[in-house]
Amino acid sequence: MTLRAELLTDRTRLFEARAESEEARALAQIAEKLFSKGLGQSSVFVEQRYERRLSTVHDVLVERLKLEREQPLGPEDASSWYDSLVANFSNITGSAKQRLLTTAESEWGKSFGAALPVTHRAQFEQQIERLEQQYLEEARLLRKERRLPHRPPGTTMVTINISQSQVANLNLGTQVGHIQDTVGGLQATGLQDVADAIRQLTEGIVNESVLSAAAKREAVELVSSVSEEIAKPDAERRGSVLRMAGRGLWEVVKNVDKFRVPYEIVRGAAQSQGIELPPWPGA
Repeated sequence: MTLRAELLTDRTRLFEARAESEEARALAQIAEKLFSKGLGQSSVFVEQRYERRLSTVHDVLVERLKLEREQPLGPEDASSWYDSLVANFSNITGSAKQRLLTTAESEWGKSFGAALPVTHRAQFEQQIERLEQQYLEEARLLRKERRLPHRPPGTTMVTINISQSQVANLNLGTQVGHIQDTVGGLQATGLQDVADAIRQLTEGIVNESVLSAAAKREAVELVSSVSEEIAKPDAERRGSVLRMAGRGLWEVVKNVDKFRVPYEIVRGAAQSQGIELPPWPGA
């Protein structure tokens, strides 16, 4: 862990401690208000206090992201800041999930003498998980922002031609967006052939009638993973991820001959990074 990452983690913990002190006062006010209305032992009591605790988690995530934006990056942070930010987000939501569910379970037991209903637990868990995903997406967007200055001015983005109805029906909006961003970055660094190959693979997979919807979703997700790893700087590239995703992609597309050329170009790009992917059958 770099000094910057340690500093931001410590500052976030300090903010979290203050936020939980404010939360305790707010929880007391909620209890006082609901007891005065005869709702001190009710589902409303548990739900409102859970919501207040969840707002603390949100505030801590906001603070961590703000600190990330404000604190300058040193040379030693270039390859690690993103993983540190993601780890912080996951740690914040992970510990919060345990704390919030434990207190909700306890309060429900005191009110009703029974375990927290499965429906309530599932709802509470989903709220935390959605919050985590929201901030993991914020981290991804920040990483994209920080890459923008490295692109040459006037770069033309490669367009991935897939109808919006196809994207919506297959629920591929996020993956196609990631691939579009990555393709533009590959083009900007002079890897035009690789960018075109990834574009061809993505378009071909989505439009290929012999592939099931599930296979298309899996293949596009794998293309997204492969292209993202290829586009990363050497220090950030995860060879194991590239190798695993590349082999998974090969398994999905190997029986569709028109994918041979773009796949082999992507395979060549991986080989240039020292990563061996399976050759096309018969090659």
